Amino acid sequence: MLDPRLVAAFKESLVGCLPSVAAAAGTGDAANRAAQQWMFDRAAKGFASTGTPIPTLHGPPRTNAIYSNLGGGPKRQGGLGIAGGRIALSRTGGQASLAAELTVPFIAIGANIAADTAWRYGRAVWQDRRRAKLATRPRDRDAAGSS
Repeated sequence: MLDPRLVAAFKESLVGCLPSVAAAAGTGDAANRAAQQWMFDRAAKGFASTGTPIPTLHGPPRTNAIYSNLGGGPKRQGGLGIAGGRIALSRTGGQASLAAELTVPFIAIGANIAADTAWRYGRAVWQDRRRAKLATRPRDRDAAGSS
């Protein structure tokens, strides 16, 4: 059986952390952008289908080469080309967004609830021990000696 002080501490922590769930909304948007930027940057370090290093390209040729790399290469070499790269980038961001929406907030909220519960439980135990110690301590000497 669980200690009733622990159960009470958990309930208080859970109620106290409910606003955190609402605050966690929108985390996936940031993760979406971060995942897309990471993929885009990684593809930008490769080579264009012409053999030219992508970092030496500028403007639309650079962007198109990056999208083509994300799509598995140019169509004439069996890849999906620029359109495939755009699709791959948009779908990857969506998956990262969903994963972040489901995991990141709950890990943070769970850690917050665990820490808050531990603090509340520790405080309850300390208060009970203090009350027990005060109850067993002899009264003032004057009150005990005057009888």
